[in-house]
Amino acid sequence: MPKAGAVTIETRKPFGPFPGSFSTTGAIAESGTLRNSSLLLEPPDGPDSVTVHLTQRFDCALGTFTLRAAITQIATRDPRVLADEGR
Repeated sequence: MPKAGAVTIETRKPFGPFPGSFSTTGAIAESGTLRNSSLLLEPPDGPDSVTVHLTQRFDCALGTFTLRAAITQIATRDPRVLADEGR
């Protein structure tokens, strides 16, 4: 059984309805696939950002878990990359 403690999840997912991948560090070291199961956009926060409410399903060798998040996506200098902040 994994030990208790903080876990950091790093995700990579192309824009659109496509699956992505993830890896974790900290109390649980794992990797696998992720899919968005719901997505709701708020009106834009400003000219360079928008808040997204989403539910993601993560699948890996240890099992499956679901994450609900409110993420602010911020434009970067690279039009193919968004910086994310959220909980």
